[in-house]
Amino acid sequence: MKNTNIPTRILWSIIALMVIFSLKNIKFLSYIGNGGTLLSSYKEYILYLFILCILIPIILSKNVMINLYRKIFSKGGRILLGFSGIFPVVMKLEPGHVCLFGSTGSGKSNTVKFILNQISRLTPTLVLDWHGEYYPYVSNFFKVLIPGENFAINPLYKAYGDLTEHIEFLVDLFGDVYKLSEPQKYMLKVALTEAFNKYGEPTIRELLHVIERLPIRSFYDNEIKMALRRRLSSLSEGRAGKAFGGGYDVNVLFEENVLIDLSVFRSIYSRKLFVLILLKLLYDYASHLRPISNKVLHATVIEEAWNIIPYRRLDSQPSIGERIFAELRKFGELIIAVSQFPSETAKSIIKNSRIVVMHRLHGKEIESMGLPSNYNINPLDLRVGEALVLKDGKLRKIYIPKAIEREPYLESTKNKLRFVDRKKRTSAEESDMKELNLRLEALEKHVMKLTESITILEKEVVKIRNNR
Repeated sequence: MKNTNIPTRILWSIIALMVIFSLKNIKFLSYIGNGGTLLSSYKEYILYLFILCILIPIILSKNVMINLYRKIFSKGGRILLGFSGIFPVVMKLEPGHVCLFGSTGSGKSNTVKFILNQISRLTPTLVLDWHGEYYPYVSNFFKVLIPGENFAINPLYKAYGDLTEHIEFLVDLFGDVYKLSEPQKYMLKVALTEAFNKYGEPTIRELLHVIERLPIRSFYDNEIKMALRRRLSSLSEGRAGKAFGGGYDVNVLFEENVLIDLSVFRSIYSRKLFVLILLKLLYDYASHLRPISNKVLHATVIEEAWNIIPYRRLDSQPSIGERIFAELRKFGELIIAVSQFPSETAKSIIKNSRIVVMHRLHGKEIESMGLPSNYNINPLDLRVGEALVLKDGKLRKIYIPKAIEREPYLESTKNKLRFVDRKKRTSAEESDMKELNLRLEALEKHVMKLTESITILEKEVVKIRNNR
C-alpha cells in the first residue's frame, strides 16, 4: 500500500462522494421503475460496504491505516504482517516458531522492526541483536543492555533443577559452541562437578583454576587440559570477561521489553555462547515458573539464527539450540528466528514453523523448502519490502510498510539502574568510564599474575614433596 499526498486523497474523497451519490440515484430510479418496490436493503449495504473498503485505504494516509489496523487486530491477540493489495494480512500470536529469511538489502530488518513494534505492546519481548542494527530503533521503547557495560551473566549459574542435569547441559552447550571432542567433554564434566562441589556457584575463573589442578596421567591428558584452557581462558579476559562476570537478575530479562546488543563481542564464539546461555536461562525460567500454555506469554527475536540452529544432516544429532527451540514452545514462548538463507538453518525448525516469511531469495533456496508446486511467483522479482508468506500451507505475496517510530520507553521501577545511550554520554562520563575500565583491566591483570604465581608455588611444593 503506497503512501499518497494530501491533494490526491482529497481527489479520491470527492470521487467517493460522487460514487455514493450516483448509487443513491440508481436506488431512486430502481424505486420508480419497480413501481415503488425498493431493492433489498442488505444487498445495498453490502455494496456500499464493499466500495468503502476499497476507497478508505486509498483516502486515508498509510500511517493512519496501519495504526487503525494495529489497534483493531491487537484486541484479538493478532498483529499486522503487511498488505496483500489493499487487504491486511494478519498473524495470530500463538506459541511456536516464526522463520524470517531474506538476502542482504531485501527489507528483512524493516520487517523485524515492524513486527517488534506490535508484539512488544502485547507481550514482554527479548531481542538478541547480533549486529546491533536494532539498537537505534528500539532504544526508545526497549531496555537496552550492553554486555560488559550494564549487563553481565554467569554462564555456570544454576537457577533451577537438578545439578547433574545442569552439568550435562553445560557440557553439551560448551561442546556445541567449541566443537569439543568426547575426551574434552569428559574432562570438562569432571572439572564442572569438582567446581560446583568446591565453590557452590563457580565462575569461569574458578573453573579454570579447577582444570589447572586436575591430575595429569599422560601426555594426552595434558593436551586435553591445554585445549580446554585455551578455549575457556578467552571468557575470563577483556569484554567477554566482563560480560561473563555475573551479577545481574536474569529473571528481569523475561518480564520486560529488553534488547541485548551482541555486536560488542568480536569473537563469534562469545556471541554464540552468550545467546545459548540466555536461551538456557529462559528455558529454566519458563519450565519452572510458567505453566504449560497455548497462549503467548513471552516472545524472543534471534538475529542470525543460523548460528544457533545451524543446518545439520538428518542422521546427525540435534544441536543444543534446536532442543531448546523445541521445548520452549510448550511454555507459551514465541520465537522469531531471523536468518539470511533457509539452506543454512536447521530443517526441523523450518518444518515446524507456523509462519515462514521470505524476502528476496534465490530460486534454489525457495525450492529447497518444499513449497507448494503451484505457486507462480518468482522470488527473484520481489522488490524491497515485498515478501512471500507461507501460512497454513498457502503462499501469498505481501507488502510490508516501513516501520513507524514509537514513543520513548518508560524505565521500569523493578530495576533502579539507569541505562544511558552511549552516543548521549557527556565527555566527563566518557572519561570516567575509560578510567574505570583501565583500572578494572589493571586489576584483572594483577589477579591473573597472582593466580599464575600461586600455580607456580604449588608446583614447587609438589616437586619438594616428591624429592623427599
